[in-house]
Amino acid sequence: MKKEKVIKYILLGISAILVIAIIVAMIINSNNRQVKENEEDTAKTETTNNYLVHKSYDGKFNISAPATYKEIDDKLSLNKKAIIELNDEDQSSYVLVIVTPKENSDSGFNEYKKDVFKQRELFFDTEISRYESTTIDNHEAEYAEIYYTNPSNINLYIRSYALETDNYFGQIVLWTLAANEKNVQEEFNKIASSFIELDKKD
Repeated sequence: MKKEKVIKYILLGISAILVIAIIVAMIINSNNRQVKENEEDTAKTETTNNYLVHKSYDGKFNISAPATYKEIDDKLSLNKKAIIELNDEDQSSYVLVIVTPKENSDSGFNEYKKDVFKQRELFFDTEISRYESTTIDNHEAEYAEIYYTNPSNINLYIRSYALETDNYFGQIVLWTLAANEKNVQEEFNKIASSFIELDKKD
């Protein structure tokens, strides 16, 4: 029970930090971004099939994303618990990954994912009524789509995943401007499904 309570408190803290990170990141981009529609369309076309592999800060995980996504320097981290942070500045899109060792929890994946999505509902003041199943790193995973307007009245589209690997439970959070939702659907699918743990069980 103590471990379960610790995991819930950790998830609560992570959710709070995620909200702050999303708000700060989008405000920065909305203030600095110069919209050049023709150049953006050309760039997206040229990088459609050009995915690059990014290794986690601790070297234990990989994820792939279009070449337009750059790694956020650890010193500029949006969330100190994150092991991977990526940003496509042109389209204001972000990828953030957090993992928790299974050995730190007495509960299974079903309980973990319920806690993850419950915390998302609390912090985004929404009700998640639909979950989608997928596969990440040869394990079943689930994700939910969230629409959120931050205090600066910026409308966001958020994709929140709960996943497991051989040795970890984890979360992948991807977000962008709500106006980009249709354009990033396939991209977000590919990014999330590419996540793998490198140090597998024997």
